[in-house]
Amino acid sequence: MRENHHGGTDGSGPPHVRMHPPDASAQTCDHCLKELPPDRVLVAVAPDSSVVHRSDPSLDGWRLVRACAEHLTELIDKARAGWVEEQLWFGRLARASSAQEMRGAPLRQVARQASLSPERLHQALRWNAWRTEPTRQLPGGQLVPLADTSLSWNGPTVTAAHHG
Repeated sequence: MRENHHGGTDGSGPPHVRMHPPDASAQTCDHCLKELPPDRVLVAVAPDSSVVHRSDPSLDGWRLVRACAEHLTELIDKARAGWVEEQLWFGRLARASSAQEMRGAPLRQVARQASLSPERLHQALRWNAWRTEPTRQLPGGQLVPLADTSLSWNGPTVTAAHHG
């Protein structure tokens, strides 16, 4: 199973979903961690299925990367290769569940709020169930079913082409 590990969360979402942007003032290459003078830092937007914006779905699945000239293309290519569509869907489900009106709502209602079809909801839940440490409860209090593990998970749905 492939899973993105892009670091922290602000505590409001599952640990695999980053709901805040990284520090845009950083002056190091995200690949080699070399400190760079401000005029040498290259910044690009890369696809990242672990990023879910707090309030703007159009920003979901994108993150800023900073790099030296030597590593920018490599960072973007690596980000594209690591894309897991089901992870993004699960993050959107988590965001929708945290809305005040969704607290305690049935999971299918939360999925509709997140604009997930029943099939995408099923795929997102299956992805979560196959993770090493699956999320057991969404921010809105909904319990996440894990019994779906009887179905094999054949890996991520890769559709990163529209993400970069």
